[in-house]
Order: sequence, then structure tokens, then C-alpha cells
Amino acid sequence: MPATGTASTRTTTHARIYLRQSSNKTDDEVAVRGQLERCVALCEERGWTYTVYTDDDTSASKGIAIRKDYLRMLEDIKAGTTAGVRQAVMVGHPDRFFRDVIEQRQWADFAVEHNLILVGPGFGDLDPSTDDGEFMGTLYAALARKEVRRKAQRQKDAHSLMVREAGRPWWPARPFGYDAPVDPMTKKWWTIRRDPGSKQILAVNEIRKHRKEAALVKEAYRRFNTGTKLWTIAADWNKAGVTTPRGKQWSMSQVRGLLLAERNAGLRMYDGVEYQGTWPEIVKPEVWRQAVRRLQDPTRRCGIDRGRKHLLSGIALCGLCGATLTSTVNGRGQRQYVCIAKDCQKIARNGDRVDNLIIEAVLRRLSQDDAVDLLRPKVAEVDAAALREERRALRDKLTQLGKDFASAPPEFTQAALADINGRLREIDALLTDPGKACIFEGVIGAKNVRKAYLGLDLGRRRTIVDALMIITINPAKRGPVWDPDAIVNGKRAVDVVWREDL
Repeated sequence: MPATGTASTRTTTHARIYLRQSSNKTDDEVAVRGQLERCVALCEERGWTYTVYTDDDTSASKGIAIRKDYLRMLEDIKAGTTAGVRQAVMVGHPDRFFRDVIEQRQWADFAVEHNLILVGPGFGDLDPSTDDGEFMGTLYAALARKEVRRKAQRQKDAHSLMVREAGRPWWPARPFGYDAPVDPMTKKWWTIRRDPGSKQILAVNEIRKHRKEAALVKEAYRRFNTGTKLWTIAADWNKAGVTTPRGKQWSMSQVRGLLLAERNAGLRMYDGVEYQGTWPEIVKPEVWRQAVRRLQDPTRRCGIDRGRKHLLSGIALCGLCGATLTSTVNGRGQRQYVCIAKDCQKIARNGDRVDNLIIEAVLRRLSQDDAVDLLRPKVAEVDAAALREERRALRDKLTQLGKDFASAPPEFTQAALADINGRLREIDALLTDPGKACIFEGVIGAKNVRKAYLGLDLGRRRTIVDALMIITINPAKRGPVWDPDAIVNGKRAVDVVWREDL
């Protein structure tokens, strides 16, 4: 409820005192109390009654929508409007009331409509219905706007300098993956202590990697970059009892935010520019960037695999309407992939049989000698066979040089090895797409491809299937015999198109 009081009774004028403070970190209302004392003193001097409205720790720059007592005051003014009776709004200074010319103009129109004047200690009375009052109100608003922009630029300059010169962390709470000694007095997390007056840095805390959490973060990047879904990582952590720094369970969006955080790569971003931080990195910057590229890829099907329990749910397509199929159980207890599109619902196929068919197709492709061609980037046509042959020759040469240089001078040996290794890195870059390499990591080239693939989590198996092929389930002949190659209307019952052939 608004606070009310009474000064002297020389007039019947009533003032609505509005108090506001942008930031109140100490929660002691010292600033608004000072405004109140000055306004009450002016009310007593003029003999006015008054009502007090307070928006503490509220910025005027963010608009009036968040200023609850300001809005309540406007409603009270509307309710108290009487023809011919002047009302007054009192503030410690106009910048407590409005911070830009547009907002001041809206206030002026409202004031004229409801017969209001703006009053305050130190600036007198402003009547927006007069040319002088309108001019002074606009001037105060323009000055307030200038100060807002000047303050913002000072803060931006100070922050930029801090980042560029030191890269110090300024995390208000402990981030997952990092740790530091707590404040011995408050037992709370802290990064930097400053002198309250000069703002000079007195102490900088020692940020270090959290012994357990940092390993989890590093593993999360590896899993995500190799195809594991965000919801799988979140579910695994929740099952293992891993919580956020606030003791909450993990959600898919929280894991996504964690992987996007540049701090994990020891970096700090400011105005789109990377700066090296002073804390230790959990993963290499290139690992973080790879995850960011995947997370921000507009073609990535965000969230489509949340809670998927079967290989092709949300991947296989209906041959009639093009919708993705989902998994369900029919009346006989058999799992099926079915189309649930509103205007279709005409495709249903045995889920286990289709899964086995696709798995065998994937294993055959990944076991072929040219499976490494799947790692080739699309951006340039390269002679993969010639490059692989050159790479084989260079590796043989390295082996031979190791024998021939047993007694050679070190500087000669190092120079020769550097040239060969440099060319090998160039060939690897031409033959390998980093994103694809991560997807197929541990499978292509494995001694036992079947064991490697089936040993992956479901999310990664689904990612590999989706990266390799487009699967369409078409209408099939009715009957007891399972024939995925049966042709109906010119289409196979289960049609697979390899993406590398597109």
C-alpha cells in the first residue's frame, strides 16, 4: 500500500510523491529515503498532503512497464481527477521520472489531460500545458538521456578495458566445471574484490578447474561433437546424480547453454571479439567452436530426438505424405513405425524388421574399404585415391628415415621430419571433414565395425543413420512374407537413398 501523510493545511493541494532508485545493492533504501526527506520538507513548506509511491531498485531506462508503483500512481491520478482541481506529482529530480524525450512527451500529454504539474525541490514547478513548462520538461528529458548514454559508454569502456587487459572472469555465481576458494567470511563464491571507493582491484581469486565437473564437461563436448544428443547427456547426468551448481537436475537447454559458454575454452567474448581469459581451459578452442557450429546450425533439427527410444523414430519418412514416422505398439503387441500425420495415417511397418534391415545396411557401408571417403569434405573435389597413396608413401618414408637418420645431426633430422609431417597434415585436412570425422569417430576404421557401432549410445547410432541415408517407408504388398524389396507402384517397400550419392 502507498504510504500517506499530512503536512500543514494552508491549501487543499495534494502531492503524489514518486521515488525511484535504479540500483539498490545494499537493500537499505538510503537513496530513496533521501529523496523522500526532501520532498516531504517541500510539502510541509507548502502545506500539502501527500501520498508516497516507491519503485526501489528499478531502472527508468527499461520503460514504465516494470515500474509497478509508477503505474499505480497513474491509476490513482485518473481516479482522483476532478474538473478544475489541480493535482501535483513531486519527484526529487525529473530524471527519477523519465529518461528520454518520448517518455516525457507521453507524460506531458497525460499531465495536460489530468490537470497535473510536476514539482520538486531544486527545480520548482513544471506545468506542461505552458510553453515554458513543455520546453523545460523536454530539456530535462534530453539531459537525462545524455547521461544514460554517457554512463553506458563508461561501463562499456571499463568492461572492455578489463577484458582486453586482463581477461579476468566476472561470474556472479560458480559456473559448472570451475571452482575457486570461497570467501572465508561469507563462505560464498567470488572472483574479484575491489576497494569500495577507488574501485581498484584488491584481490583476484584463483579460478581452477573443478576436479569432477571439468571432466564431465570435456566428455560432454566429445560426446556431442560425435553425435550424442543433448537430451541423452542431460539424462545420463541426471541418472548419475550430477546436478547443476544450484543443485538442480539438468535439462536439454541447460546442457546446450553449458556447451555454448566460451569460458570452457578459456575465452571471453566482448562485442563479438574473443579475448584470452586468465582461467584454465577445459577444452581446446577448436573443440568449443565445433560444438557451437553444430548448435547454431539452422539446418540442425533441434530437439527432434528428445526422448526417442528407437532407431528411426523421427528419421524415417512416410512415402505417401513425407512426414516423419513415429514408433508405437499395435494391438498384437508388435512395435511399428507409423505415420500419424492428420491427413495420412496410412503407413505402418514392423519396427524391429526395419531397424535390423537399416542396421545391416549401415554396417555393410561402414565396413567397406572406401568408407573413409565418407569423411571427405564437400567443399572441393579432390583426388582421394591419389592423396591416400601419397599419404601412404610419406608414412613409409618416415619409417625409413627413422632408420637412416639414427646417426644424423638433430637439426637435419628435425628439418626433414617437419617437411613430411607438414604435408601429411595438409593431406589429412583435404581428406577429412572435421564434423564428419567426429560423427564416425571410433567406427570407420575399427577392427570390428559391428561391435563399435552397436556399442554406441542410441543418439549416436541415430546420428550416423541420419548422416548416411534417407529412409522412406512406402506402401507394401499385404501378406505374411517380409519383403523390403517388393515393388509397389514402382517403389520399394523400404527405400534407402545414400546421401553421398545425392
